[in-house]
Amino acid sequence: MFLVNGLIRRRLGDNAGSMQRILAITEECIALIEVNEFSSAMPFLLDRSDLLREYDAGLVELVPPDEDPCTEYLAFTEDQLTDTQRAQRDAAYAMIAPLVEDPDQPLLFQPGERGRLILTRAQEVGRHKRVLYRHLQRYWMRGQTANALIPRTDKRGGKGKARIARPDQVKRGRKSRLAKRDPRRAGVNVTAEDIEKWRHPSRRGISWRPFSSFLGRLHGAGCFWSGVSA
Repeated sequence: MFLVNGLIRRRLGDNAGSMQRILAITEECIALIEVNEFSSAMPFLLDRSDLLREYDAGLVELVPPDEDPCTEYLAFTEDQLTDTQRAQRDAAYAMIAPLVEDPDQPLLFQPGERGRLILTRAQEVGRHKRVLYRHLQRYWMRGQTANALIPRTDKRGGKGKARIARPDQVKRGRKSRLAKRDPRRAGVNVTAEDIEKWRHPSRRGISWRPFSSFLGRLHGAGCFWSGVSA
């Protein structure tokens, strides 16, 4: 019924309705993590009998493998990777390998123990613990395989490309001081329609003629320094 690396949707508990991956199954517990790359989700333990009761009550849905959003990482072959991708993947996996390959890995699913183990490993490799947390999160969310750590350089950057947000999206970018004091003043995302209006002022009912005429009169009256010296 439940398989390691399988996906489920639960209608109860925190993040109800979200997709969750099964990381480990023991006689007493099942370790899960929410599959959401935009969150800081970490694994949590759920009593196995409780999950079985939820399933029997129709409160747990098994997600078909073809709906797994991370199957692309499993599909990569070595010849499809660049030297940079391969080197970065191997370096990232080397950092967390002693943790995920340890027979006591279930301790990583307990918040207190997880923090201690990750801090110890971070000190061993000379990296900040946040780096290991990030690698572990990707490893767990994407199917617990080394390829889960492949850097998707094809999805980075975007130099020269317009990044247009939908009006209903959460405001992107760093919060201003005003927004921190009052969430109602968070601002809005700029849409393609907004850009078009600013590019063509006449389309939003603004004419630059009066202002241009005013500048011309000022210039004719000698109100601007010409920049010419004697």
